[in-house]
Amino acid sequence: MSRIFFNIGRILIILAGIGLILGILNFMGVINVKELFIQGLSFIPGLNDLAENYELGKKRSKLLSERERELNAREAKLQEELAKLEEERDLFLAERLAWEREHPSGDGTVGQAKLTAAQMEARAKEEAKLKYYLATLGSMKPKNAAMVIQKLPAETAYLIFDQLQQSQVRKILENMPAEYLAKLTQDRLNKYYRN
Repeated sequence: MSRIFFNIGRILIILAGIGLILGILNFMGVINVKELFIQGLSFIPGLNDLAENYELGKKRSKLLSERERELNAREAKLQEELAKLEEERDLFLAERLAWEREHPSGDGTVGQAKLTAAQMEARAKEEAKLKYYLATLGSMKPKNAAMVIQKLPAETAYLIFDQLQQSQVRKILENMPAEYLAKLTQDRLNKYYRN
């Protein structure tokens, strides 16, 4: 009985040694164990086509991955072109809106209704950008916001203050120099009493 276990142990040690040698050779790139295994299995009756099917599957997988890369590249290119088109459309609408403000037309034709829809869309985008900017300005530290606003014309500062919350305006004004604040207040009062 011990002789049987000894022989089985010897066979297992030999198989482990062969597996270790094959693993090292596979790691070094001398042989491809997977292909050898598949070729060995193809000698078993009923599995004759296994090696061919494996190679065919590898080719299909490679072809599919190449097509996937091509499609991803096309999709990225289309996204870039779409972004460019939207940017150009927004620019066109803004330019058209600016032109229409400079050259008002009072004829009220059917085409005017379409222009009004485009104008409304352009204005909505402008207002959204302005609100985003003002939200960013309002979320800044009051000292930094005060430094930015001081560099702007008085009319622009008034417009900004009109859009911000009163608590935000108060914090920003507290961080402005007294001379600038006095000048800004005087300009605001002069404008108010003239109208």
